[in-house]
Amino acid sequence: MCVALGSVSSAVFEGKGVFSRIGGDASAIRALQINPVHYYQRPDASHLGVDPSATSMLGNGGTVRVARYGKSKWLWSESARWMSPGLELNDLGYLRQADVILNEASLEFKEIEPRRVFRSYGFSVTRDDLWDFGGLKTTGSTAFLANGAFRNLWTVWAGATFLEAPTDTRLLRGGPAMTTSRRVAAVALANSDPSRRLNVQASMEREFVLDGDGRKVNVTSQVNMRPTNAFYLSVIASLQTQKAAQAAVDNWETLRRSIHALAVAELRPGADESRVNAEKAAAANQLALAQQAVDSSLATLRKFQSNPVTVPGTDQTLLMKVPEPTGKDAPFTAELNPLMAEQKAATAENESQLKALQRSWAPQFNLEGSAYARGSGAETNGQRLSGANGLAPNVGNYVVGVNITFPVMDFASIHAKTAAQASLAKAAKANEDLTTRNLREQFEQALAELRATDTIAQNTPVQLQAAQASFDQSSARYKAGLVSIDDVAQTQRLLVQADIDNSIARLNVWRAFLKLQYIRGDLQPFLQEAKR
Repeated sequence: MCVALGSVSSAVFEGKGVFSRIGGDASAIRALQINPVHYYQRPDASHLGVDPSATSMLGNGGTVRVARYGKSKWLWSESARWMSPGLELNDLGYLRQADVILNEASLEFKEIEPRRVFRSYGFSVTRDDLWDFGGLKTTGSTAFLANGAFRNLWTVWAGATFLEAPTDTRLLRGGPAMTTSRRVAAVALANSDPSRRLNVQASMEREFVLDGDGRKVNVTSQVNMRPTNAFYLSVIASLQTQKAAQAAVDNWETLRRSIHALAVAELRPGADESRVNAEKAAAANQLALAQQAVDSSLATLRKFQSNPVTVPGTDQTLLMKVPEPTGKDAPFTAELNPLMAEQKAATAENESQLKALQRSWAPQFNLEGSAYARGSGAETNGQRLSGANGLAPNVGNYVVGVNITFPVMDFASIHAKTAAQASLAKAAKANEDLTTRNLREQFEQALAELRATDTIAQNTPVQLQAAQASFDQSSARYKAGLVSIDDVAQTQRLLVQADIDNSIARLNVWRAFLKLQYIRGDLQPFLQEAKR
């Protein structure tokens, strides 16, 4: 059940409710009471308890929310949700946990008008609190987020979340609630202009345990590179299809004029002229679809460009030649691929952490020292000293010592951490080996694709030449009255398709070559070949 209590301008007041009643034999109801959704058997939950004789279970839940949305710079929301211990959705929906009361409050500021160096910026504060129906507070957290987009299209994002000591009522699977450590998590992210050919993303996440020495750091980076703007393979392919379709329309128009003259002179039946008009209309439909493909590919291209797109209609370089990948048979080196560099860095990080843990039980020797000085213009008997005494320190002292720390009682915990870290290092090494195998498989597939497309590109000119000769012959034979208009229509279609296949075959070689160099981790051979 959902009830909208009302709305005022950009403010929203909303209420939702749900009620449930489950009936059955006592054993089935008892199984529901003790399953992970309800855990009625928790010994420290005075508001719960397993009733072995119960043959039904009642529950309810809902949401009450008030919020401000719209175009205002300041936005806020306050909501409360609850799911009683006996709420059971059964097969009507998904319920992860009952016995929950949740309060969520948030405040957000956003500025979308450009200000100084920013195109837009904003920040938000969120507070979440969670209780069970017995009044036990299980979770409390506060999150701060800030983001900004600069005029050069760079973006930054940073946030921190403070998680109070959570009390988990599910961790011991029906046992008493267990309190875990407080934590603070922080994250920062930066992203360069996504419309540029070279796009860089970097992020760092850190998490600290406030009641112990646990911590986690995760640093990631990504570099995306696109070929230069002169090589829009998809756009060029669409333009070539459009060109072939336009040529077909022009050829049918020329043939229509010739047949019209013959029909007027009563040398050909008028049905032939009608057939040609129908074929021309069909060719015009194909031209319209080809134009749609060009417009769609250009629209996709503009999405990634900060400057207006120049249609490469006059650049036929990639259609007139195929690349000469002289190094295609060179041995594949997986280490040159950025994916391998990332995996190797992950393996090295885990191995370094393992070495640090293995050495953490060894004694630590710390050399400590301190130095200080004092000055006074008075003696202990109350008399004053003459001259510059008291203006600067004139009595010095120092101390030096050695502090030895040996964590004898931490042997068991360090041994467990070392074993866990050794497993992580082993998993990272296995992922590195798997990445090497995947890259080698992709390289061999790309090499096979390049060889196949190169062979096809060598055969399509022969196919195009034969189609052109067949069309010329059928046109001449039709004018001589030796064949019907059907033969001319068939050879015309074959000519158009052969022209398209011939151009696309060359572009497919470029695509396969680009894919091969992408897997190698070096795009320079592709760029140099395209500029040649």
